[in-house]
Amino acid sequence: MMDDNEHEIPIPEHVYRYLPELEAMFRMMNTDGTGHLTPDQFNAACDALNAVMKGSDAEQISEPDRVLVLKSMDPQGKGDIRFVDFLNSVKARQR
Repeated sequence: MMDDNEHEIPIPEHVYRYLPELEAMFRMMNTDGTGHLTPDQFNAACDALNAVMKGSDAEQISEPDRVLVLKSMDPQGKGDIRFVDFLNSVKARQR
Protein backbone atom coordinates (compact mmCIF):
# COMPACT_ATOMS: atom_id res chain seq x y z
CA MET A 1 0.00 0.00 0.00
CA MET A 2 1.29 3.46 -0.92
CA ASP A 3 2.02 6.05 1.72
CA ASP A 4 0.43 9.50 1.15
CA ASN A 5 3.92 11.03 1.33
CA GLU A 6 5.08 9.12 -1.76
CA HIS A 7 3.13 11.55 -3.97
CA GLU A 8 4.72 14.63 -2.42
CA ILE A 9 7.34 16.58 -4.35
CA PRO A 10 10.04 18.46 -2.43
CA ILE A 11 9.01 22.05 -1.74
CA PRO A 12 10.89 24.43 -4.06
CA GLU A 13 12.77 27.42 -2.68
CA HIS A 14 10.30 30.01 -4.02
CA VAL A 15 7.54 28.38 -1.94
CA TYR A 16 9.74 28.35 1.18
CA ARG A 17 10.16 32.11 0.77
CA TYR A 18 6.42 32.56 1.38
CA LEU A 19 5.96 29.70 3.83
CA PRO A 20 5.01 31.91 6.83
CA GLU A 21 2.36 33.71 4.76
CA LEU A 22 1.02 30.45 3.33
CA GLU A 23 0.87 28.90 6.79
CA ALA A 24 -0.98 31.95 8.15
CA MET A 25 -3.45 31.76 5.26
CA PHE A 26 -4.04 28.05 5.91
CA ARG A 27 -4.55 28.65 9.66
CA MET A 28 -7.07 31.44 8.96
CA MET A 29 -9.11 29.11 6.74
CA ASN A 30 -8.86 26.28 9.29
CA THR A 31 -11.43 27.80 11.63
CA ASP A 32 -11.83 24.72 13.84
CA GLY A 33 -8.08 24.42 14.47
CA THR A 34 -7.84 20.76 13.46
CA GLY A 35 -4.91 21.36 11.11
CA HIS A 36 -6.99 20.06 8.20
CA LEU A 37 -9.16 22.11 5.86
CA THR A 38 -12.58 20.99 4.77
CA PRO A 39 -14.24 22.05 1.52
CA ASP A 40 -16.71 24.07 3.63
CA GLN A 41 -13.87 25.98 5.28
CA PHE A 42 -12.26 26.68 1.91
CA ASN A 43 -15.57 27.87 0.46
CA ALA A 44 -16.19 30.10 3.49
CA ALA A 45 -12.78 31.71 2.90
CA CYS A 46 -13.67 32.24 -0.78
CA ASP A 47 -17.01 33.79 0.24
CA ALA A 48 -15.17 36.17 2.60
CA LEU A 49 -12.72 37.16 -0.14
CA ASN A 50 -15.58 37.71 -2.59
CA ALA A 51 -17.36 39.93 -0.04
CA VAL A 52 -14.21 42.02 0.43
CA MET A 53 -13.66 42.30 -3.33
CA LYS A 54 -17.28 43.21 -4.10
CA GLY A 55 -17.48 46.58 -5.78
CA SER A 56 -13.81 46.57 -6.77
CA ASP A 57 -12.27 45.77 -10.12
CA ALA A 58 -11.08 42.41 -8.77
CA GLU A 59 -12.65 39.26 -10.14
CA GLN A 60 -14.87 37.18 -7.88
CA ILE A 61 -13.80 33.60 -7.15
CA SER A 62 -16.22 31.58 -9.25
CA GLU A 63 -17.69 28.20 -8.39
CA PRO A 64 -15.79 26.47 -11.24
CA ASP A 65 -12.52 28.02 -10.00
CA ARG A 66 -13.24 26.82 -6.47
CA VAL A 67 -13.85 23.30 -7.72
CA LEU A 68 -10.54 23.30 -9.64
CA VAL A 69 -8.57 24.56 -6.64
CA LEU A 70 -10.25 22.07 -4.31
CA LYS A 71 -9.41 19.24 -6.71
CA SER A 72 -5.77 20.35 -6.79
CA MET A 73 -5.65 20.38 -2.96
CA ASP A 74 -7.64 17.17 -2.54
CA PRO A 75 -7.17 15.08 -5.70
CA GLN A 76 -8.57 11.93 -4.05
CA GLY A 77 -11.69 13.76 -2.84
CA LYS A 78 -11.24 12.83 0.82
CA GLY A 79 -12.52 16.20 2.04
CA ASP A 80 -9.54 16.45 4.36
CA ILE A 81 -6.88 18.90 3.14
CA ARG A 82 -3.62 18.89 5.09
CA PHE A 83 -1.13 21.77 5.01
CA VAL A 84 1.20 19.71 2.81
CA ASP A 85 -1.70 19.20 0.33
CA PHE A 86 -2.23 22.95 0.35
CA LEU A 87 1.49 23.51 -0.35
CA ASN A 88 1.48 20.88 -3.10
CA SER A 89 -1.36 22.76 -4.83
CA VAL A 90 0.63 26.01 -4.59
CA LYS A 91 3.67 24.25 -6.07
CA ALA A 92 1.57 22.92 -8.92
CA ARG A 93 0.35 26.44 -9.73
CA GLN A 94 3.95 27.73 -9.80
CA ARG A 95 5.10 25.35 -12.55
